[in-house]
Amino acid sequence: MYLAALLVVIEQALILGRLDLWLYAGGIWVITIGFVRWIEEPSLPTQFGVDYETYRARCLRGCHDGGHGTLRRRLPRSGDGRSALAVGCEEDADGLVRVAV
Repeated sequence: MYLAALLVVIEQALILGRLDLWLYAGGIWVITIGFVRWIEEPSLPTQFGVDYETYRARCLRGCHDGGHGTLRRRLPRSGDGRSALAVGCEEDADGLVRVAV
């Protein structure tokens, strides 16, 4: 829904060629990121519990390894000592997950 609203404003800015619409789209982007990051995300663990924590472990936001085209993150281990990996992921020898981006 956020993306759709932003795309409508960007479309209008492209069609009409107005700078004020580009600035408005930038404002929508900044406000949306702030809302999602500081209002919606903190409420998700209480709303979804363990399922959300598992998702966060696989989401990999903010865990870039320095520009080598992979993301790394330590995943929680199950009772048998293995980590639950998302499809297409590999685990390093040090227990970090690598995902090609």
